[in-house]
Amino acid sequence: AAKDDDTLPLQGMVDCLYANYQRLSERFRIGLIGMDYAGTPQTNGIPDDREGPGWSLKRGVITSGSLISLPAYRDVGIFREEFFIDLVDYEYCLRARRKGYRIVQIERVGFVHRLGNPAVHRIVGFQFTSYNRAPERLYYQARNGAVLLREYFAIDAGYCLRVCLGLIKTSASILVYEENKTEKL
Repeated sequence: AAKDDDTLPLQGMVDCLYANYQRLSERFRIGLIGMDYAGTPQTNGIPDDREGPGWSLKRGVITSGSLISLPAYRDVGIFREEFFIDLVDYEYCLRARRKGYRIVQIERVGFVHRLGNPAVHRIVGFQFTSYNRAPERLYYQARNGAVLLREYFAIDAGYCLRVCLGLIKTSASILVYEENKTEKL
């Protein structure tokens, strides 16, 4: 069995995703359906309500805690192997959207997902989080971001620029808060 050390599904997550996929696939060609996530473990599962949770169409969702439509997977193809760790999910979502599929996010926490080794910093009333990721992880994040920008900018410039802004924020956070700055940058 595969192990994902940074993701813990809450009770009822898969049932919630599947029920909403069934309900919403009557309206849209769904490529991928995901859920909101929390950064710390919770003890309660997902409430069962007949109306179902809210949802929204997204440009992309993370693959942790999501379901992929098999017809979309056959059409869109496999995940991009050379991306392997960072932005692989967003690249897949861009390809799916380019083929006319919708990306849906259920607006309910369905799993716990830990990003790096977070530390919260407060400066002049503002709160910032640094994630203290390993240099190798940062390399793939930057490399894959550059590839995403080059290959998809003409398709969705706004989304690609958001990814680049995230990389800039990560670099600034490393400069201000983290150790091993040179190696990480």
